[in-house]
Amino acid sequence: MSEDEVQQQQDYDIPKLHELRIEIGNDPISIILLSGTAEIFGNELITKKEYDHFLNTSIAIFTFLGCCIKIIGTPCEIPYIPDNFIPKSIMQLIYMQH
Repeated sequence: MSEDEVQQQQDYDIPKLHELRIEIGNDPISIILLSGTAEIFGNELITKKEYDHFLNTSIAIFTFLGCCIKIIGTPCEIPYIPDNFIPKSIMQLIYMQH
């Protein structure tokens, strides 16, 4: 990348008990957890740490309490947050609490 090129950056606020879905193509992206708590496939993200080299994959960033994520680079599709998303495993935990 030349000095004249600037990577695209976008912040996403993810509400509690939701996930941000990202389709990544041939252009790698990096992800930074700016605030809150989040995980990718059960692996907790550390605040302000850059996670990079995501390439040719699909990922979902889930949060129990809400968070803000920065994506650096260009995903092959616009990242999105599904409406009314509550994973089956969360529903089972909620059910077991009552």
